[in-house]
Amino acid sequence: GAEAIPRGGVAGQPYVRAPKAASVSFSYYVPQPEVLAVRWCEVCQEGRTCIVNGRCKNGVKPKENSAPLRGVGRVTVLLRNMPEVPHNELDGALDANALASVSASLGSTSVASLSRVVFQDGDLSAFELSMPSASAGEVLAEMSVQPADAPVPATASFTFSFFDDNTALDCFECRKPSSEGTPFRVTITNFLISTALAASDQITVTFGSEAAAAVTILSSNGTLTVLMITPPSYECDSCSSEGGVAAVELAVVSRTDASRGASSPFTFWTAPVISTIAMDQLGLQLVVTFDHDTNRASMGSSDRSCGQVFAADASAFAKMSGITAPKCVWATALTLNVFLGVSATLVPGDKLTLKAGSVRSANRVSLDSPSEATSVAAPEFLKEPSLSVSGPTTIDQCSLLNLKAASDSPRPPDFAWSCLNHAGLDAALRAFTTSQVALASGTPEMTDLDMTYEIGVTATDMFGSLSKEVMFTVFKAAAPAPQLYFQPASVAVTRDLMAEVRAVTVFSQCTDTKSEMLFQWAQVSGPTTIPAQYLGTISQLRIPGGTLQAAATYVVSLTVSMSDDVSKQSSSQMVISVGSLPLIARIKGSASRKQSTRSTLDLDASVSSDPDVNAGDAQGLTFAWACTLSDGTSSQSCRDKSGALLALGTASTSQVPADMLPATTDAPYEFTVTTSKAGKSPATYTLSLTLVTQDIPNVELAVYGEFFRQADGSIKIN
Repeated sequence: GAEAIPRGGVAGQPYVRAPKAASVSFSYYVPQPEVLAVRWCEVCQEGRTCIVNGRCKNGVKPKENSAPLRGVGRVTVLLRNMPEVPHNELDGALDANALASVSASLGSTSVASLSRVVFQDGDLSAFELSMPSASAGEVLAEMSVQPADAPVPATASFTFSFFDDNTALDCFECRKPSSEGTPFRVTITNFLISTALAASDQITVTFGSEAAAAVTILSSNGTLTVLMITPPSYECDSCSSEGGVAAVELAVVSRTDASRGASSPFTFWTAPVISTIAMDQLGLQLVVTFDHDTNRASMGSSDRSCGQVFAADASAFAKMSGITAPKCVWATALTLNVFLGVSATLVPGDKLTLKAGSVRSANRVSLDSPSEATSVAAPEFLKEPSLSVSGPTTIDQCSLLNLKAASDSPRPPDFAWSCLNHAGLDAALRAFTTSQVALASGTPEMTDLDMTYEIGVTATDMFGSLSKEVMFTVFKAAAPAPQLYFQPASVAVTRDLMAEVRAVTVFSQCTDTKSEMLFQWAQVSGPTTIPAQYLGTISQLRIPGGTLQAAATYVVSLTVSMSDDVSKQSSSQMVISVGSLPLIARIKGSASRKQSTRSTLDLDASVSSDPDVNAGDAQGLTFAWACTLSDGTSSQSCRDKSGALLALGTASTSQVPADMLPATTDAPYEFTVTTSKAGKSPATYTLSLTLVTQDIPNVELAVYGEFFRQADGSIKIN
């Protein structure tokens, strides 16, 4: 046919059609290299790497961004976005044929030469360099890496200090809250100053780039000087922290001679704040995530009260409760799971407020977290609600009509009722917006007899998701028929519970004839067949736990007839909703344990389960293992004594051979298993493991009979 006239065109006029295109430029960039950490050891650990588990040899902490001017020891530089250089993984030496170079200039006169490549993993690299001798003071340093095929080296700058290590500073507990300047004592050896002059006239005291708020000289002699120092509030625009901690160098330097002074690592700790509060797809649970590890609101493994975390006087707090109170369980020091009470009314957009004085950093050094309100976020992926209808399928001229819709949404959704083949009933049904429809005796809205009425219903849940329309038919008979009701009107259980319902029958008000009632149960729909022995000929239906399939809907019907005239009968359908239980992740044994480095570590998550699957059947779970270790600044993947990443695999069990991992120092190893299964939220479980060099006998306890396994892996017997 003829081409249509362009929009806005006039008939009969010529128009030229031509393609149109649009374009935009897009560019990629190579991220600049950056130095993440610089740590110096005078004596290295034996083995592949100088620093193991954040310690030099004999458990000595490495110095940060500084070294003595004597030219001893090694410095380890951790960088991001440096190019890879070919090297031997066994000893870290550069490939002699690769013609690559790695070095660091420490100021204008000193150069640190490469000792070995520690590792190159993704965008992270670490190199060990031999320290040159130098003059005291702070210098601008530059790390340089040049592969053979690169025309120019990749460089990253950092500041580095050389100090006279004959002078030592000790601040005893070198950590304070970031927002409160609490004075503390500092001692310095071999650093004589005058008690007759003000401290500010003789020395400078800095925390990184920030000056101390106040300094007082308590005493000073030829061997020991004692200062009282008030730290600054470390919350400036240039003050950065990671994981709730800002690691800086506390330095005391003479004003008249910059080479005289001492320093020590110092940490500022910020109060944790809530990053997100996310509601799950069913509206039953909240996952509260903090920006760094907390003290878990000082809650023990058996504590469940949400009032220990959230302000009870806030309006949204009451919405977490319903028929039952909510339960708050810490999954990790970073994550809190809130299991809402039955019939809770909390919805996305409501705001929960932290209880004042409840949460601090994991080491309790920070101040209390601010009592701030955080909005509850809706789930990222929404689920369409399922819907079913129960009620009588046959009524007579004297009957009333009660229909009940059931949805898998744990919160009451909004319902919309209609009738497809009768205008009068359709108008009446549209007035109902809840799960129940009740029409009075005689159902005057249903004017036609011996007619099947087609009734439809949809549900819109709390997140705005609309269900598919479900159809239900009701036949209105001209002849009298007994009436049938269920107690309860619908059944909602999990597969471990018995589904039980009782039928109540009422003789039709259209006749005075009364005779014995005959019953027959039948299955209308469902993913599995209900055994015939449970579908009997009595008024009660009892289906034992373990019979029905989880996360499914079954519809059963009951037909009731008069024994003297079986043509006088009524049928009614009832919905049985079977819910889904969450996955259970477990690692065999206690959630925290101590073990010898000389023993093999057995990690067994085969005790994890899907409660919706019979214990003897395949659980269908997948497993992901992870191991992390904190060095006080950040959490990193675990490495063995050779410096290689620890591989744990994806099976339900994993094993770490004896003498593979170094002993722990400040923090334990955190072994986490994540169990997953399609259609269910993953579950995680973390084992905190402290490794010591001493021999420790392995002890295993077995519990038989009835018991309750608590969140920390311990067993409660009664």
